[in-house]
Formats: sequence, structure tokens, C-alpha cells
Amino acid sequence: MDGKMRLLFAGGNTAQGFYSFYQYIPPPHARRVYILKGGPGVGKSTLLSYLGEKIRQRGYLVEMFQCSSDNSSYDGLAVPALKVAILDGTAPHVVDPQYPGARDEIVNLGEYWCGEALRSEREEIVALTEQVASCFEQAYAYLKAAAGVHQAMKQLRARYLDRKVLAQTLRELEECCFGHALPRDRTIPPVRRLFASALTPEGAVHFLDQLFSDVSKRVIVRGSPGSGRAWLLEHLLRAGEQRGYRAEAFHCGFHPQTVEHLYWPEIDTACISSSEPHVVHQLRTDDVLVDLEERSSPATDDDTEHLHRSQRMFRWCLKEAIDWLQRAKQVHDHLERHYIPNMDHAAINRLAERLLGEILP
Repeated sequence: MDGKMRLLFAGGNTAQGFYSFYQYIPPPHARRVYILKGGPGVGKSTLLSYLGEKIRQRGYLVEMFQCSSDNSSYDGLAVPALKVAILDGTAPHVVDPQYPGARDEIVNLGEYWCGEALRSEREEIVALTEQVASCFEQAYAYLKAAAGVHQAMKQLRARYLDRKVLAQTLRELEECCFGHALPRDRTIPPVRRLFASALTPEGAVHFLDQLFSDVSKRVIVRGSPGSGRAWLLEHLLRAGEQRGYRAEAFHCGFHPQTVEHLYWPEIDTACISSSEPHVVHQLRTDDVLVDLEERSSPATDDDTEHLHRSQRMFRWCLKEAIDWLQRAKQVHDHLERHYIPNMDHAAINRLAERLLGEILP
């Protein structure tokens, strides 16, 4: 019987530049971590895709981490039941072995390219690499500008918060998620931090419907920036920690310091933010819906107009950033074409089978 596949992001194109949670890909107490090295087009994503599918077909749950800069590529995989992970350890998410040899192994795909052929194309490879870096610089500049507008929107909307109502909402959410459970012990469990959404060359992409479709209890929180949503999620995370529950915290793909979704595996419960650009479309009749807009005062006409103008400006900055991510992807595709025909694909296929033999029991 085939296993399931879980799609996530471990890195994102954010207002702070590229932001990485790659340290959270390996399962706790992992027994084996493979770190892939090599340039663009050497076959890292193809290798990850092949191994992930083969392992899933053997009945295991496989976590696949999609690349935020290339919607068709993967940057890593993890198999929790086997305590194994494979990571793309190249820039911008550079990963080095933590326990070299004892747990971690570097898999250098550079051993399978024709160096002489690539050296003959050196000038174009260098030029394309620099173009890719320049495109990302432009994209991050627009995301930084969008962050300034976003902050102004949050501050303006926050004027209409009722702190007492927000505190009462937190108490309701705690009871809904945890019931009357008391702290189980004094140990605060570690939080696994990842992304459920990302800004990509194809726009804003999220995996909310796939990630949380089978969760037993779901709390859906709606609310615009500044409505208190982030405050609620942070306090819920702490409340779960105090009760001794392990949590997966999914951060905002735009503002990576902000937690947007929470999942507690031990009680199979999730608290999910549903607002543009990541809206939960597949609602269930047993979902608990919390609309923060209904729990705050309406803005004045003047402030509402300011918010609408800011929203248009924010979306424009976001569109410009995505346009630059698209350009980076196009240039990166040209760069890969220099490497693909100069790889020993038969040798990489043999490598794939060797890794598969080591991973599967």
C-alpha cells in the first residue's frame, strides 16, 4: 500500500531576503542525513523526486520540500518513520554536516560532471550566475518595500482592536484546542518551524488544503493584518508548550518572524490562518470558524480609504517582486542548460539506487 506525501516549504523569498528553516527538515534524532552538493542542473531535484516517490511507494509517509524559487523543483525530503532526510545543501540554503560521517554524508554531484566542457563555457556561466543574483536583489528590494506598507496597514488597523475581546478570544481558542488539559510535565518540547506557503515565480503558493485535510480538529482564524491574528497564534503556541504538546509552527512566507498556522500532532489539532493570499478553500462542517473582523470596531471611512490605498500599493510591490522572481527563474533555467548535457546521468542513476538501498530497510 502506497504511503502519503506531505508538501511543505523549508525556505522562502521573504521581506528579509531568503529565509531558511532547513535545520528543521531532518526528523528528531535522525539516524541518517544526506547533503547534496553541486551546481544548477546537476540533478539534485530529480534525485529527490525519484527517491521520494520510491520510498512513498513502499508505504512510508514522505515529506517533500518544494523550492520556493522553482515550483517544479524540490530542495529536500524527510521520512519520519525511517529517521532519514536528504537536503539540497547549496546556496542560498547552504547546509554543512553537523555530525560528519557519524550521521551526515555529503553527496557531491559535482563528481559526475564533465569539468572540461563546463570550463569551456565559463564566461556565460559566470554571467548568468551574476544575472540570477541581480534578479533576486531586485525581488527582495520590492518585498522590503512591501513590508513597510504592510507595517503601516497593521498599525492603522490595530487602532480598532478591543484588547479585552482579543483576550477573551484567546481563552476560547485555548479551550477549543486543548480542552481543560493541564500541563503534563515541566519540559517545554521543541517547536518545528517551517513554511506552509511561499512567494514563488508563479505567485503566492500554499499547501494548506493538503497539509490539514485529514486533521481531526481544525480552528480557522480569519482576519486582516493588524486584527490580532499573529498575537493569538503566538500565545496559542506558548499555551501548547506549557501543556507539553509538540508543535509544528508554520511561519508567514512574507514576514518569516510571524507564525500563521499551528499543528499539534499528539492531539491532531490545527489552528489555521485563512486570509489572502492563503485561503482555506476546502472548509468542513465541523471546522471552528473565528472571524476577527467581527470582533473589532469598524474603521472610519477615512481610515478605510487609507487601508484600501495601502492594499493596492502592497499588491503592486508584491507583483513587481514576483516578476523579478520569474526573471530569476528564466535565467536560472538557461544556466541549468549548461550543466544538464554535461552530466553522467547513468552514474547518477546508480547513485540513486545506492541511496535507496541504504535508506530502505
